[in-house]
Amino acid sequence: MNLEFRKNEKPTLFPVLMFYSFFIFISIVIAHFTYKNLFFIGFERIIRVHHILFGIGSGILVVLLSFLLTYIFHWAQKLEKEFKDYLTPLPLASIFGMALASALGEEFLFRGAIQQASNIYIASFLFGLFHFPFKKEMIPWTVMAIVMGFLLGWLFEYTGNLAAPILCHFTINFINILILNLKK
Repeated sequence: MNLEFRKNEKPTLFPVLMFYSFFIFISIVIAHFTYKNLFFIGFERIIRVHHILFGIGSGILVVLLSFLLTYIFHWAQKLEKEFKDYLTPLPLASIFGMALASALGEEFLFRGAIQQASNIYIASFLFGLFHFPFKKEMIPWTVMAIVMGFLLGWLFEYTGNLAAPILCHFTINFINILILNLKK
């Protein structure tokens, strides 16, 4: 089965929501068998304002870094073109839904379930493998995903909850896909 989209075939929201719902289901199963809380580490069950700010702020910094990389490096420009071919044009509701679904599904699975059941190294490596490309032009995406796995994992460890990594992940995906759709 070919998992690539054809150039004129754009992802629709329903399959994306179903795919990431499956991630959340798998996360719940893992949490059940490991006796872990998916959203919190330890006993403190508080989301503080600085957790939210760390998440959004980290996401904005990563977006700015990706703009810089795209401006400087040819490989980043090729990567942007690949994403633009697959993720444009999309309506704002689809961009929002895809960014939210991927942030929730991936963070519940990779940070909430896998990182707590193993460690940040395994979770980050698996996160990168999940972002393994079907085209060699997209290999830098896998490397960047591994690095991002460590950032998201650190946010989870530092704050003790998934709010910061989810907000960071959402911010990155939402802004990047939105800008791809706004560029001519």
